[in-house]
Amino acid sequence: MRFRGGQTFADATLMPGEGFFASGTAAARIAFGSYGPGRARLTDGVWLGTNAEDPRGPRYLTFTNLALGPEQGFQGTGDHITLTDLRITDLIAPASRSETGILSEGSDWVIAHNTIDRVGDSGMLLGWGAEAAGDPPGGSDYRVYGNVITHTGLDRRLGYPSHGIYLKVARATVANNWITDFRDDGVSARYHDATIVGNHIARGQIGIGWYQYDHRAATSRFTGNVIANTSSAGIFVCGVAESCLRPIESFVIEHNRLGATRGDRLNLQPTVGVYKIRNNG
Repeated sequence: MRFRGGQTFADATLMPGEGFFASGTAAARIAFGSYGPGRARLTDGVWLGTNAEDPRGPRYLTFTNLALGPEQGFQGTGDHITLTDLRITDLIAPASRSETGILSEGSDWVIAHNTIDRVGDSGMLLGWGAEAAGDPPGGSDYRVYGNVITHTGLDRRLGYPSHGIYLKVARATVANNWITDFRDDGVSARYHDATIVGNHIARGQIGIGWYQYDHRAATSRFTGNVIANTSSAGIFVCGVAESCLRPIESFVIEHNRLGATRGDRLNLQPTVGVYKIRNNG
């Protein structure tokens, strides 16, 4: 389905969600995007839903070259979903029903080269169904790269933390994103095998944070990131001293540039696993 660039649509039900039956296949994806000059704007955003016959939601869909907001951004449950070249802006209450740019549940998502700016809550909440330590991950095998995420956590009335990327899925790669002006963590990870590499993260409390939700232990890698102007820590692994579960993950933390922090450069609490730390300047 294509929407003409420059037009505004107030009804997100034109997209799958209310129409959760729309699924592609690995050989034939379904794509939704704009044609003509500019991006079509869906003020109500996009919502992908589930039903009793397909509780995991739709599959093999691509959304590209759309402007979403200010009512809602992108929210969906599904597998093999690609989001690229979306512009999601100005999701701030009371005008917005949801203040998070992208909320997802499911596996095998690609989220690349999108812009998220001025949202009341997190820029991305990936795996939203994982609500507390001990819950299974909200999905797996994400590739999140080349996104620009700025000015998040603007709604000071929220009584919980907000992040640039709130990562509650397993085996995720978060690479080469530009994440600035967030409230709590630039990237906040919870589940095994998180690879956070080559990002620029600046102006918030914590650059990269880890909080143990998982029952499974593996190795997460925080490498080659530039982290600056943090007020609490450049990289933080939460432990029992901060009332978190003791980590069981192992960590490779190397070749990060950590500058202009008013707190700790590295705050790494004891883990059942092991740390490999080197060349963090």
